[in-house]
Amino acid sequence: RASRLTKNRETITRFGYCRGRSVPAVATPKGALKKLLRQIPEYDPFFNSDEYYFDEEEAERRVEFFPTFLKHFEGPLGGQPYELNPWEVPVVMNLFGWKSKEDDTRRYTEFLAMVARKNNKTLFIAGIGTCVFILDDEPGMQVISAAADADQASKTWKLGKENILADEELSQMVDAYQFSIVKKDDPLAIWKYISGIPKTKHGLNPYCALIDELHVCSVELVEVLQSARGARKQSLFGYITTSDFERPSICNRIHNIAKNVRDQIFTNPRFLPILYEARPEDDWKSPKVWLKANPNMGRSKSEAFMREECQKAQDDPSYENTF
Repeated sequence: RASRLTKNRETITRFGYCRGRSVPAVATPKGALKKLLRQIPEYDPFFNSDEYYFDEEEAERRVEFFPTFLKHFEGPLGGQPYELNPWEVPVVMNLFGWKSKEDDTRRYTEFLAMVARKNNKTLFIAGIGTCVFILDDEPGMQVISAAADADQASKTWKLGKENILADEELSQMVDAYQFSIVKKDDPLAIWKYISGIPKTKHGLNPYCALIDELHVCSVELVEVLQSARGARKQSLFGYITTSDFERPSICNRIHNIAKNVRDQIFTNPRFLPILYEARPEDDWKSPKVWLKANPNMGRSKSEAFMREECQKAQDDPSYENTF
């Protein structure tokens, strides 16, 4: 860890997001790396990827950022470094490792992470926000955590803020306020949270937007943020949610896009679909099916808890949909 810490602190201090360099040797991943990148359920990142290359060094640097600078604050792991869970590693590597052959900017500009509750989503998304805010070199970047209500919107932002302030070096880079964090060397670079539909669209120019609990968000909130992103070359929009009911909604609309990208019906190479979900025809009483929607089962979510919930759903049919 000491060598990784030294490496990361040096690169982070330089804000070492590398652009304009020659394509590295690992432009076409093979073997174990290729297998790892394909571990996002049913999604092949190599489909329609001719215009992109994979920067293994950048991907590893982003993975190493998590345990080097972030930690758990709650539960049995409280105070320990945040080692990414197995399902999170390929997400981070794909999200940050793929770049454009034309200008070295990031390939993925949108992602949907659909994962059941209690699978470490909030800390993971907070880590992605922190990683972008600290490592990306976009002048005047706005990182925005958003949700339907203020309490939910503030969760990822608060975890990011706590991790930044808990680290001696990162804390020197920012000024922290009640509702925002600002970079000292770039006062226009800010991370803040918003809830509901903003009273005014003025001043919104998100470089990274992390929209939590998408299934309870309004169409207006999402569209306000989408329309405000402007001309950022590698803006990143992340939608985080559990499954929605079968109804017209912004969540189901984006979920449909993600499914079509995953299934290669849509050829959008810049959307990353991270869909941990059971199929409608699956047997919801089977532990194998539980694992499809709960990649952190056995870690932050126990199989014993799932068995209890499953039994509850069998005893009370009205609870089946919730389960």
